[in-house]
Amino acid sequence: MTLAYNESGQEAATESLTGRVLEGRYALGLPLGSGGMGTVYAARQIRLEREVAIKVLHPGFVRNTEAAARFLREAKLLSRIRHPNVIQLLDYGETDDGLLYCVMELLVGSDLEQLQARLPHGRMPWPGACDLLAQIADGLGAVHRRDIVHRDVKPSNCFVSFEAGNEPIVKLLDFGVARASRGDIGPALTQAGLLIGTPSHIAPELLRTQHPATPTSDIYSLGVVAYRLLSGRLPFFGDTMFSQMQAACFDEPDPLDDPDQDVPVELQEFVLKLLDKDPTQRPSDARAVAERFRVVAGRGTPSPLPFEFTAHAELDEPIAGNTVVAVPQPELHTPSPSPPPPSDPTLPMALSSQDSIEEFDLDELLIVARPWHADRRLWFIAALVLGVVGLTLLVALSDERTGPSPTSEAAPTENDGPRMLGRSRP
Repeated sequence: MTLAYNESGQEAATESLTGRVLEGRYALGLPLGSGGMGTVYAARQIRLEREVAIKVLHPGFVRNTEAAARFLREAKLLSRIRHPNVIQLLDYGETDDGLLYCVMELLVGSDLEQLQARLPHGRMPWPGACDLLAQIADGLGAVHRRDIVHRDVKPSNCFVSFEAGNEPIVKLLDFGVARASRGDIGPALTQAGLLIGTPSHIAPELLRTQHPATPTSDIYSLGVVAYRLLSGRLPFFGDTMFSQMQAACFDEPDPLDDPDQDVPVELQEFVLKLLDKDPTQRPSDARAVAERFRVVAGRGTPSPLPFEFTAHAELDEPIAGNTVVAVPQPELHTPSPSPPPPSDPTLPMALSSQDSIEEFDLDELLIVARPWHADRRLWFIAALVLGVVGLTLLVALSDERTGPSPTSEAAPTENDGPRMLGRSRP
């Protein structure tokens, strides 16, 4: 069973589609992963006997026109791009009962976040990190040349494949929230005032304003990925999502001068340049960013990862209960506890539990990027509190003025009536 969300936002159970054949062409195997809107399956293209990956929109969204439009938009945008560092789209289709699916190349390896969790303290030696970062920048360059902004660059959307002689090849994944900056496909699907992306990786200018994302916004997110690879932590911390984003807007990241890593000063300065709060001060060309990473990497000694990924043998029956995706089993390392410790010390990345958020109301976040006195909601709350306090004082004063008036005589009772009348019995 896989968890999905229906149109009203309530959790709904979705039966696995393993074993189903789509349009007589694709036999679905086991699920490889699942998100809020779709599930990715290992599959086989029957006629060509080729292993592929198929992303299927959850059946609960079949009648959700906006979800279907987003799914089609993702496929159309991805179909524009042909580059070795971007996942390749092979096909798109719809079954007779309305299931939407897109067919992609099947990758062997792990996403960068899972890979990083297997490194000592979550840190990668800087020559190897530069190689991976250069490949991500190459993929972004191809995306940006097609006037597309990814809007969600993060380690879990960068897949590291080890198919070619165990040499890592990085592929950009998940274009579900990508958008063409010019000549966009179809109607706008994002409401005004909504911010798209992962909070810990969003560029600060998108938090301060409602301007659309740009290629330099993606380059900032790449800077966050670079900082994480080199330090094992996020550049900005906070006890909550809001305080973390406030730090991204106003604070400076700690330097990358860890003596254990011996990161070259040139690389430290370049990563901080990618994280500049002013988008005009960041590099604007992802290809130039890739070249800079390669120049720096060439000055170091290549250091292989402390484990290897080995693909399973090709399966005759991928739907028989096995998956064709390799899953490495190296020893997991405990992340470094400082500086400051993550909210969950068992996780290698601070605030990694918040990385699943992709769309949220900008009006709820603007308070972190502007002075308190500029927020009309705070003035309204303050006026309401003052009104309640004033009304309470007014009622209290009124009660004091209209209290019971003193009397010279108490009310007579049955036992002391004669005395209360002020005379003796005859």
